[in-house]
Amino acid sequence: MPDASSRMAASQHLMDTILQLLQRTTLHAEECAPYVATAFQSDFYDDFRYYVEIGEKHYLLRQYERGRLEAEYRTKRAEDVIYLVLEDVIHDLTHRKLLQKYKVDDASSYLKNTESIRMELTAGINECFRQIGGVYEQWHESGRRRTFESRQRL
Repeated sequence: MPDASSRMAASQHLMDTILQLLQRTTLHAEECAPYVATAFQSDFYDDFRYYVEIGEKHYLLRQYERGRLEAEYRTKRAEDVIYLVLEDVIHDLTHRKLLQKYKVDDASSYLKNTESIRMELTAGINECFRQIGGVYEQWHESGRRRTFESRQRL
């Protein structure tokens, strides 16, 4: 297992790469940073978000529900980590923009799960990946997240 400083440097490099890619989008950079950093922390786990642990020759991506480990995926490719964290961050921030647009707070008032809202969310996510471009856009369009998750269950 790499030492703490090596893991920290590798985590920082991944976070920097993800933030650079997110700067190509219409999402606000100051909003993105905390969401990206969350993926590399281990003091609190939101439900079904990816959390990254750096091993000696691989990355572990873990998902929790109510604090309990639900899924764990292993990959040797930093690009997989970058892509999956991008998927989470883009989805969460696009959803947050919709909450603001429709003036709901997701605590006392909620965004209705209608076809038009789902289409708006999907369009916003797709637009962010279009702005990023390259392999990450291709992977998003091809549904790589579902493929990755279906092959690598806990």
